[in-house]
Amino acid sequence: METKLKLSVFNIPVGKDNEALRGLYNSSTGNYLAFSEDLKGMYNRLLRAELITPAEAGLFYTAGFAVASDLDEFRSVRYAFELTRKRRSAPQLTIAPTLACNFGCAYCFEDHVRGLMEREVQDGLINFVKEVMIQPEDTLSVSWFGGEPLMGMPVIRRLTKAFRGLVSDSRVAGITFHIITNGLLLRREVAKELLELGVSRLQITIDGPRRLHDKRRILKANGGATFDAIVKNIGDLPEDFQVVVRVNVDRQNKDHLDGLFAELEELGLLKKVTVNIARVEDFSGRVESSPSLLSSMEFAALEVEWIMKAQAKGWPLHVSKPSPRLTGVCQVDSVNSFVVGPTGELFKCWAELGNNGHVVGHLLKPETWKQLSPTRLTERDPFDDTECRSCVVLPLCMGCCPLIRQNNRELQRKVCPPFKHNYPEILRLQFGDETKIVNYVQPNIPGAEQGVAALLHHTGHGAPASAGN
Repeated sequence: METKLKLSVFNIPVGKDNEALRGLYNSSTGNYLAFSEDLKGMYNRLLRAELITPAEAGLFYTAGFAVASDLDEFRSVRYAFELTRKRRSAPQLTIAPTLACNFGCAYCFEDHVRGLMEREVQDGLINFVKEVMIQPEDTLSVSWFGGEPLMGMPVIRRLTKAFRGLVSDSRVAGITFHIITNGLLLRREVAKELLELGVSRLQITIDGPRRLHDKRRILKANGGATFDAIVKNIGDLPEDFQVVVRVNVDRQNKDHLDGLFAELEELGLLKKVTVNIARVEDFSGRVESSPSLLSSMEFAALEVEWIMKAQAKGWPLHVSKPSPRLTGVCQVDSVNSFVVGPTGELFKCWAELGNNGHVVGHLLKPETWKQLSPTRLTERDPFDDTECRSCVVLPLCMGCCPLIRQNNRELQRKVCPPFKHNYPEILRLQFGDETKIVNYVQPNIPGAEQGVAALLHHTGHGAPASAGN
C-alpha cells in the first residue's frame, strides 16, 4: 500500500514582506527549501492533499517537509526529547573557581562571595569527573565562569593540569577550554598563560560605547571606569584567541550599539572580535518588573534591525539563529553536564550559581554523585503547555530557558523567547534563496520513532557561550 503524505506541521513559510512564498523552513529538522517553480507546484499539490508517493515527492519527503499522513509529529518530537535526555551525553563542565568579582554591575543576578575553591573541593571534582562523567572516547568541555574566574587563576592552573592528565592517561580522548570573563584582569601575560593552559576562546562583555559602559560595568571597590582597560587588553591579545564581545542589552543601551561599533572600529578591534547582542533577562525572578528590561518582542525587533545594519556595514555581529533543540535546550537537559560552585555544590544551570540555585549533588559527598537530586528544572516537561504543543516553533524552543520558564510560572505568567516574534525575518535573512539541507529524515522507522534518527543530530547542548558576566 502506497504511503499517503501530508505537509509537516512544523513547516514555516518564508517570504519577504507581502511577496509570494519563497521557501519553507522546517523547525524539527533545520532544513530550508528555496522554491523553484517545480517545488512550488509540489507544495501546492501537497497543500491540496493530493495523493503523492514518497518517490514523487522527492526532497519534500526525504528532508522532512512532507511526512506520512498517519505520523504524529508532536509525539515524534516528544520521543526524541525524552529518549536523549536519559542518554549519557558528551561531558560538559561549567566551573566557578570563585564567586568573587571585581565588578558591581546593577543587573547581575549573582551574590558575590569571596574565597577560592579549596583543594579538597578540587580533588572532589577531579574524582567526580573520573568516576561519573568520562569515558575514553569522550571530549571533555570545560568553561571557566564566575564571579570573575581570572580572580581564581590558582584553581584554573591546578585543575587544568589534572584534566590534561586525564588525556595523557587515556581516560578521555580530548579536552576543550573556554572562559567567560569581564576582561579587566586579562593582561597580555595572563592571556599568554591562558593559551598555554589550552584556553583559546574568550567571551568579554562590553555594554556599549565608553560613556555608557562605564556607567553600567563599574569597579565594585570605587565605582571606577573599566572600558579603557578592557579594550586595551583585547587589543593586546595574541592572535590565537577567538574573542566574542557580548553586549547585554536593555533600554539604557539599545540605541547605542552604533557607538560601540564605531569605537571598536576606531580602536582597530573589529577584525579581532565577533559581537553578540543578548537581552538582559531576569534569572533571579526579582527584577522582571524593572522598566529598563526589554520585552521579548521588543528585543526580537532589535535583533532584526541589527542583523540588517551589520550586513549592510560589514560589522562582525553574531546573532544566535534558531535551530532545532529536540534533545534539549541547555545543560539542564543533559545528564552529563554540570555547573560547579566553588564550595562544591553541583547545579544544572549556570544562572543558578550564586543565585540560590537547586543543588543536585555535592563534590564532598560522593554518596550523592550517582543519585543526583531531581529539581523542578531537571524534571521539567516542555510539553505540558497546550499553546506550546500547537506552536510551529516548538522544536526550536522546547519550552525555552528552563529557569526563566519556571520563574514566570511561579508568577503565573508566560514569556516566549525572542525568536517566536522574529523568526520569519531571521529565516529570510539567514537563508535567502539558497536551499540548505542539514538533515535527511529516515523514512523507514515506523510509528512515533519516524524521523528521530535524523532529528537526534541536533544536540542543543553546550557551554554557556552567551552567558552573562
